[in-house]
Amino acid sequence: MRVSEYYSLGATQPSLEFLDVDIDADTRVFVDPFALRYLDTDWGNECVSLLQDFYGEVAHAVQHEDEDRSLYLLAQLAESNETHLGLSLGRSRGSGVADKLATEIYDAVSAVKRWSPDF
Repeated sequence: MRVSEYYSLGATQPSLEFLDVDIDADTRVFVDPFALRYLDTDWGNECVSLLQDFYGEVAHAVQHEDEDRSLYLLAQLAESNETHLGLSLGRSRGSGVADKLATEIYDAVSAVKRWSPDF
């Protein structure tokens, strides 16, 4: 059952101003952060600014070899279960970047820092 059906809106996705997700399972939709640059609205600009700030903080922590801060920041890349976006195995349970993946991202970015003096 989708949000529009649950609330008996009598409308389908093309006429809705929100993503009509299934309320019980994940909808296989992923947000492309790069595409937000092409969304010429105040909201789109704010999204880009927030992403740049966040990843700037991650880069700063990596540059200063602050692994604890880097991992803390990367662990915030979680997904709210209520959005029902993405792809869960089994029942919908929102996740995002788990500790293992956060460590892998940190290790990869740290490797770039070691090999790139301009990082």
